[in-house]
Amino acid sequence: MPDSRATADGAEVVSIIIPTHNRFESTRRALASARDQTYAQVEIVVVDDGSTDGTVPYLRSLGSELAPGAMLRTLFQPNRGASAARNRGLDACAGTFVMFLDSDDVLRPGAVERLLAAMRSRQADVVCGAWRDVHIAEGRVRAGSARSRPEAQDAVAQLLSLDGWSPDFCYLYRAGALEGVRWDDTLRVGQDMDFNLRVLAGGARLARADVTVGSYVHHAGDRVSRGPLARWVRSGLRIVDRAATALLERGELTDARRAAAAESLWLLGSSAATRDRGVYERALRRALELKPDFAPRRFHHRAAVALLGRAVAGVALDVLRRIAPPVWARRRWS
Repeated sequence: MPDSRATADGAEVVSIIIPTHNRFESTRRALASARDQTYAQVEIVVVDDGSTDGTVPYLRSLGSELAPGAMLRTLFQPNRGASAARNRGLDACAGTFVMFLDSDDVLRPGAVERLLAAMRSRQADVVCGAWRDVHIAEGRVRAGSARSRPEAQDAVAQLLSLDGWSPDFCYLYRAGALEGVRWDDTLRVGQDMDFNLRVLAGGARLARADVTVGSYVHHAGDRVSRGPLARWVRSGLRIVDRAATALLERGELTDARRAAAAESLWLLGSSAATRDRGVYERALRRALELKPDFAPRRFHHRAAVALLGRAVAGVALDVLRRIAPPVWARRRWS
């Protein structure tokens, strides 16, 4: 990342990084939402990840200045995935502050200005706001109410528990907090959880802000973050185990973090127990290594363990999810 910069009048620049791949129409909307922010000093870095639709000609047709103070930088690379594109933008951007906006999402007017105000007032390195889910299917649009995560005493434990997830665009980072941290382009899902865990585990201070930052858009069957359950489980186990191991090596794996990591390993492993017993057993073994007295937090999981024992309980719970999924089993950790 080049040296961060300010404008001639001393205003600090916010870099908004937008990775895109074959999303011509949504890229236009995302870019417009970044351009139209009330905080004028923004650098928009769009990284095209090998698009073959109309995205590349559209981006090449744009000038370097979208609006007074809003500068555009366009980068092009062969298709390497969204995380590689984010890293390319992060290496090229020059803002004092950084945020990431997926090309199928949009920012609300004033979001950047309000996040900056929250960051300064809280003296935080990272600030995270709220979002609104928008579902688009068969030409119909359904918008949900604003969603947010509560402030936690330990933000790392909150993320380790898989309860602290928010969309990429909800986060605003001081550029200095991202030194040495890049997106893992070997992960197929959960890259944002992994990225934020490593940022916060590196000592960055997170504050939650009462700001609805933008819309998290769900197109029926068409979000790049979706994938088979097995992929979610493998990535989730890798993310949690890697974070816990790094914290343990630094002497920063507190009791709360151990409990959160063990619970997540249990939840992820048991959700795949009937499909891959070995994955479940490895996850359970790792959970007990981190917390030998581990017991699941959720009542029905705890009851299953008490009745059947740990080795069988996860399998039984997974069978129940598959044949008669109750409301609790249909919930996503995110």
